[in-house]
Amino acid sequence: MPTVNFKIARLKKLIGKELSIKDLETILSSLGTAVEGITEDIIEVEVFPNRPDLLSEEGVARALRYYLGLEHELKNYEIKKGKEEVFLSKDALAVRPYVRMFIARNVKNFDFDSIIQLQEKLHITHGRRRKAVSIGVHNLDAVTFPVYYKGVKENFKFIPLGWEKEATIKEILEKHEKGIAYAHLLENTSIYPVWVDSKGVVLALPPIINGVYTAIDENTKNFVVDVTGLDEKKVNETARILAAHFFELSDEIYDVKINGNYLMDMSYKKKLVSKEEVKSYLGIDMPIKDMLLKMGMGYEDKGNEFYALVPPYRTDILHPIDVIEDIAIAHGYENFDASLPSIATIGEEHDNNKLIRSIQLIFTGMGAIEVMNYHLSNEDVLFTRMNKQPKNVVKVERPMNQEYDVLRTDLMPLLLHNLQHNRLYEYPQFLFEIGTVFNGIEEDDAFAFVYAGKDANFSKAKGIVERIVKDLGLSYEIKEAREPYFIEGRAALINSKLFEGEIGEMHPQILNNFDLELPVIAGEFRFKK
Repeated sequence: MPTVNFKIARLKKLIGKELSIKDLETILSSLGTAVEGITEDIIEVEVFPNRPDLLSEEGVARALRYYLGLEHELKNYEIKKGKEEVFLSKDALAVRPYVRMFIARNVKNFDFDSIIQLQEKLHITHGRRRKAVSIGVHNLDAVTFPVYYKGVKENFKFIPLGWEKEATIKEILEKHEKGIAYAHLLENTSIYPVWVDSKGVVLALPPIINGVYTAIDENTKNFVVDVTGLDEKKVNETARILAAHFFELSDEIYDVKINGNYLMDMSYKKKLVSKEEVKSYLGIDMPIKDMLLKMGMGYEDKGNEFYALVPPYRTDILHPIDVIEDIAIAHGYENFDASLPSIATIGEEHDNNKLIRSIQLIFTGMGAIEVMNYHLSNEDVLFTRMNKQPKNVVKVERPMNQEYDVLRTDLMPLLLHNLQHNRLYEYPQFLFEIGTVFNGIEEDDAFAFVYAGKDANFSKAKGIVERIVKDLGLSYEIKEAREPYFIEGRAALINSKLFEGEIGEMHPQILNNFDLELPVIAGEFRFKK
């Protein structure tokens, strides 16, 4: 979790109330942040990743003003439509396709350290170390609109922040401190996105470094903020957090027209919540409207329900339960009365867990090794290598790694993959796994095994199943199975009271797909619900 340093004197000034260090520490902890250390001038705070709006003194002061009852109305975050325009080229958008930009004028009480800290912490957390989102903060007085977002070659030259001489993009990526750190984000392209104004002044090479001519300092009063990235949702959220930051310092925030459109949305979002659900979770009636205002949220009554009006900088309110959690925080967990439940129960192990534990013991008793694979895999392992067609697959929309871009639908292919990675070790190898598989959005509990060795045949696979059902005190039915990954005539469907599935000898083509040279038997079963 990110740790940030706040200047105590400035924080108190932004709050507008004198607070003791002890009071400040208590209130910050109530908001879900952890105070890590305090000196005479600085308070060090650990902020949970779900609250990036608290990564600056301005954001924390805003939250504390509401929490302490110093703010009695919701702030108007209506962003004005500016005259300034930017134009985006297709070649730049092909590299970093999502862009937002706004302007802040006549900024008062600006603190250079605060905006730089907010920028860097957002880069690390919400921006996934600049891959998903990168931010540029520039001196508006040094920029001449319109501004252009265009793609250039590696021989394009400008002076990067921190250097005094002009350099090519290639030199910046190879020699500049920021270039070395983030060059990998642009390693698969020959076109590089840059922000250039109408006089040829380079604002930035996102996501690497800003240009020197538009650099900000403590005396800057007017700002241009750009946000670019690969994830549109995170780009929007980051732009709103930054705009809300500057709204604490100025009322003159302007959206920049991008290819003819205004894209910044600073409206409050409505989240519908049941009043009965609030009472059910928290156990008491409370003034919901007042509690929401303490958390910077609005309230619209809808009879048995209400709308929570979520401010544009809150990225963590995804579900009604998130609103209920904020109501609890506003009330104060320490203010809830402790009480014993009205129903007395005796805890015991769930029947399903007993069954899973029994199967684990049976497999280990046969000499098998349990493995635990990731829930995420890929279509090549799950389907292509198994000679199967994809069916009811849940895909990750923007995967960080192509090896893990779908939810697993079966356990058997992953166990074969395990054998592939261990094929140089001693045989026989006997592996099993018990875990969750996904049929669309439905979850099923399953178990599977693979056995690789010279003695791997259908009779051995059948013997493994018979050992399991016998030790569990079950009987089973068996009939021939036909699957593309099993040898024809050497596979069977198994059905018992508690689970059903299939066993068989793996087809030579499947063994070849997984680079396996010895015979392999396998089985996979779904627990009955």
